[in-house]
Amino acid sequence: MTYLSYAERLAQEKGIEQRIRTGRVQSIVRQLQHLFGPLATDDQATIESLSIPQLDRLSEDLLDFTQPADLAQWLRQPPSA
Repeated sequence: MTYLSYAERLAQEKGIEQRIRTGRVQSIVRQLQHLFGPLATDDQATIESLSIPQLDRLSEDLLDFTQPADLAQWLRQPPSA
């Protein structure tokens, strides 16, 4: 077993968290693009800035979206999670 310093362990955990977050963002963007076509650059940037709990909430809420305005409204006031 390789010894990892505290800093190395934190960096490793942060890397894992970032990969999970990136995967969630990519999945949500793909789903939204499937529903509504290409996303506005601002909307995509806002999605990329959401926290993991907010991304989880968006992944559930987008199932109820019927038009791009639903996404725009959600992004203006994302529920805290």
